[in-house]
Amino acid sequence: MYYKVYSTVFHKDCEEIMFSRNAYSPLFYKQVFIGFTFTISLGLTSAFLPILALQLDPSEILVGVVVSSWFFSRIFIEIPSGVLSDRIGRRKPLIYGLLISAIGSLICASSTSIYQLIIGITLWGFGAAFFFLNNVALILDQVNPKIRGKAVAVFHGMQFMGSIVGAPLGAFLSIYIGYQNVFYLAFTLIALSFIAAFTSTDIKNVGGKPVSLDTQNIMKSLKSLWNWNFIAICFVSLLRLSVAVGITSTVLQLYLNQQLNFDIGIIGIIVSSRGFGFITGTFLSGNIIERIRHKKIVMLGLGVDGLCIYLLTTVTSFELVTGLMFFAGVGSGLVYSTLTVWLNKIVKPEHRGISIGLNRTFMDVGGLLGPIFFVFIHNTFNVYTAFLAAGLTLFSAIFLTITVKQNRIQQEI
Repeated sequence: MYYKVYSTVFHKDCEEIMFSRNAYSPLFYKQVFIGFTFTISLGLTSAFLPILALQLDPSEILVGVVVSSWFFSRIFIEIPSGVLSDRIGRRKPLIYGLLISAIGSLICASSTSIYQLIIGITLWGFGAAFFFLNNVALILDQVNPKIRGKAVAVFHGMQFMGSIVGAPLGAFLSIYIGYQNVFYLAFTLIALSFIAAFTSTDIKNVGGKPVSLDTQNIMKSLKSLWNWNFIAICFVSLLRLSVAVGITSTVLQLYLNQQLNFDIGIIGIIVSSRGFGFITGTFLSGNIIERIRHKKIVMLGLGVDGLCIYLLTTVTSFELVTGLMFFAGVGSGLVYSTLTVWLNKIVKPEHRGISIGLNRTFMDVGGLLGPIFFVFIHNTFNVYTAFLAAGLTLFSAIFLTITVKQNRIQQEI
């Protein structure tokens, strides 16, 4: 079945590009560079985006909507993007995604109202949906299954290292050059990613060809994924991201700025500490994923993340807050990379694109609802209740993980 639905030309190109079956290909490193550059552009605005939104909307009603708008359009495009990716190849959706993101960042740079900022962030997120899905799918396509776990961990770790570079850099630059110019810098970095992807011969040779020769429609493809193991993992992704975006990318910044009186530069350092932890977690998962069951790694990561987030409201010093954010990032990194590999093991290769798209749709729903939900709790009750709710949300995800059976549908080659 595998060879019936996979293009023989596609495999030939993959073999030609790879130096060896146990090594990373030149294409892998190009994708890491493109992802790293693109993620820096996202990190540049992460420390001050909720604060900027608050300045444009003193009523605080639309602050959560600004962050959520990043995920709104993605909910409707992830699944079609996955199907399109399988049918026409990874390259075109990846490149168009970078182009749309660049346009969105330009709109943000010229924002004078909260509504214009929302439009810019929405377009940026729309393009990011195409980019991230196809970048990950291209990694899974080309890497030898024997080293896939480590490859995904290295890829995610290096890609999200951009958050570490971007968060403090954007925070400090915003003090001296203003929010607007930071957005222009983000546009420049996205343009660099676009040029690198557009001119890459390797991406054209491998990502430019269809992965699946199957002509079934979207509904038939989705039906093939209708099983509890897949659905439960998707819901775990939803809950994890709702907390990551709703708390650590929205409520946390407001809490640190308004109640602990930390300035934006310090907040950037704290946010980047989570990035360090996230990368540590992804590399750690890559080294233990072949020795420890996926379920146990995910449960451990969720537990560590949830506990650290709750404890954030019990400390006030910069050192302790930074330490807790680091370990929260470790937990989140363990979960993120492991779920990506786990999903790949429970779906057939010809449905890889749409399975990633469906999982990312659940993530986007979490990213959309998380800021609105936790900002609502923050405004209605208090910040401590919001952090408690976040911790309970992650612990509920542990119970979902327990219900997933550790099985493997596809046969690796």
